[in-house]
Amino acid sequence: MRQLAAEEKRRHQQEQQDETAARNRELAERTNSIEGLFSTRIEHLAPVDRSRFHVEPAHPPFASKHDRIVAPPPAPQLPPEPRFTPPPPPQGMSARFGGAKKHAEEVARLQALHNTIHANWDQQRSALLGEHAHRMAEHEQAEAARKQRLNFDRMKYQSECEQRVAQVEETNRHADEMLDAYDQGHPAAVRDLIEVCLGLSSWPDFMPDDQMEIDYAADDQELMIVHTLPSPDVVPAVREYKYRPTTDEIASTKLPVTERKRLYRGFIASAAARTIAEVFTHDTARHIASISYRGVIEGIDPATGQDTTITLVAVATDRERFSQLELTRVDPEAMLKHLGAVMSKSPLDMRPAPTAGGVRTVGR
Repeated sequence: MRQLAAEEKRRHQQEQQDETAARNRELAERTNSIEGLFSTRIEHLAPVDRSRFHVEPAHPPFASKHDRIVAPPPAPQLPPEPRFTPPPPPQGMSARFGGAKKHAEEVARLQALHNTIHANWDQQRSALLGEHAHRMAEHEQAEAARKQRLNFDRMKYQSECEQRVAQVEETNRHADEMLDAYDQGHPAAVRDLIEVCLGLSSWPDFMPDDQMEIDYAADDQELMIVHTLPSPDVVPAVREYKYRPTTDEIASTKLPVTERKRLYRGFIASAAARTIAEVFTHDTARHIASISYRGVIEGIDPATGQDTTITLVAVATDRERFSQLELTRVDPEAMLKHLGAVMSKSPLDMRPAPTAGGVRTVGR
């Protein structure tokens, strides 16, 4: 009993240690995603290959519950045919004194008995063969119905494949039209291409859905971006988890507020720097001369209690100035400061950036 209790305790403690390790891995992954938002992307930044605007039809494998062949019924186990074996003829003296007559009578009796047995065997055999023939007919009928249903499923699958192909062709046609329009500098196509390219970028999964609003002013060749960023709680409040066997609890060490502020401020700067770098990179036809960027979060106005949009960073820059930067060697926050950006003094506290003069005045 004690051994079982000790083993159960060891198993529980191992589970607690595994849970602690899993939580610490999640913390590390989140912190790495926050700190590496700019650097990990810039290392591999390149224009999106135009082939990525095209899609291929993804056909699921054909499957049908009627695809399995049912084996025919087995042949019947027929009883062996009875054979007549006459009694041995009389020998010696018995053959002389009436043995032959008695033998003939015995043969006749046994032959009659055999005939009855053989008739019963023949009747049983015919019944078994008839039953097997009936089952074979039912199997053939069921097999014909199965093949008919299987053929219907195949035709349905083929029709669905053709629909997928048609949808893909339509999607690719629209992509080609967008690319052609982009090459010609159509404003809507410029906006759409940048939107698609930024959507193809590998952002962390904690970023909001539909995170960017993009517009393009063809007269000024300026792209305007409003980027909705995750709220401050994206930064972990915990530095590390530790398991304490003596109390059987998973304890946490808080991440200092100063460190959380540093991480979130760096994340906001990285999001802005990365977005601007990606836009200029993907705009291979150089239709975009300048970018106006605002990084915002959704919050509550303390004065009114109403939902509001809070700008945490704002920057405007042109391609010529941005092209002079060595992106693989810059610090995002220092880079934004160099470009004249304004940032919230405390993004973690959701304080708005000083943008009273307007975004376009930033950086001039």
